[in-house]
Amino acid sequence: MFETLPVELVAHILGDLDVQHVILASTLSRRLRDVCADVVLNPWRKPILRAVEEHDFAALRNLCVYSCVPRQTFVEVLARAPPHAILFEVTIPVLGESDWRESAQLRFLPSALAKWKRPAVPWREAFMRAMFVVQHRLTAVCHAYESWTKYIVIGRRDAANLLEVSSRNFNPLAIFDEIKLQSGMLHLETQVRVVLNLMDVRIVALGVLSTPGQETMYKNANAHALLHPPGASRTETKETYGRLMQPRPRASHGRYPNFTPGGLDRRWQGAGEMEEDGRSWIGGLLLTAQLVTPSAETDGDEGLGIVSGVGRSQYASLGWDDLGTLFPWLEIARRIDGPGLGIDDDD
Repeated sequence: MFETLPVELVAHILGDLDVQHVILASTLSRRLRDVCADVVLNPWRKPILRAVEEHDFAALRNLCVYSCVPRQTFVEVLARAPPHAILFEVTIPVLGESDWRESAQLRFLPSALAKWKRPAVPWREAFMRAMFVVQHRLTAVCHAYESWTKYIVIGRRDAANLLEVSSRNFNPLAIFDEIKLQSGMLHLETQVRVVLNLMDVRIVALGVLSTPGQETMYKNANAHALLHPPGASRTETKETYGRLMQPRPRASHGRYPNFTPGGLDRRWQGAGEMEEDGRSWIGGLLLTAQLVTPSAETDGDEGLGIVSGVGRSQYASLGWDDLGTLFPWLEIARRIDGPGLGIDDDD
């Protein structure tokens, strides 16, 4: 009876088992071993991803010794597992240069890759160096590897500024309060939104909404477009944009830049050109990349809680390449390195 089952069905059944039982099944017969070793069928993928999601890294510790596990499966582990698991718990097999490149591109922002990947540096070394830095910064208050933190301010007149501050003094709330002070908006409440959740960082936006019902000349169309991609909807299931694949978002933003159901995608909370209560984004919008501490429960963060509290004080740099990769629909006519040009006094 078993011998007559299609291999696709056998692979599907194996995919519902845990890792240890798939290992056991692969030793029972030549047919099962062939199914387990098939790169296309790959019944290992679902059990391994479940183990990663459940932080059951003991199941993956010696998995690389089994030759019937497709090596491509470990790309998923490298792209999804927490830094400490990759560095200290999971044994990674010998992978090709293309596998390490894919893992790095699935996991890291382009600006982070540019820092560690040099022409003479193999992708494996670049990946592991970046992984070590992430783990180090998540577990220690140390800025030796990134003395300056870059962030972006989106202006209201098709211009954006790439700015940097000493990492020791980087505080997005304090920086944005200064922007509000210069714009005469200090009396308005700072709005904080998680734009995108990636594996090691989340992109956070700080901005200001106008007073309900008040028309304003300071409306920032780019801020609205960044948070609410044109054509995307919170109600329609149709996906207006192709999903972001590199770097890969977490499940909470799995359909990004389209809206992801589930309650954790809170980029926009209104319809059309307006936010909730008929308000619109005004003045500058600050974008930064916040390192996500694995031990901190961050999915439910809202408002100022996104950037304040335990495990929310470490940030990574965000650059022009990241802006283009994460927000390809955004039209920025002038990209200015440093303060000044393009940001007028009203901003």
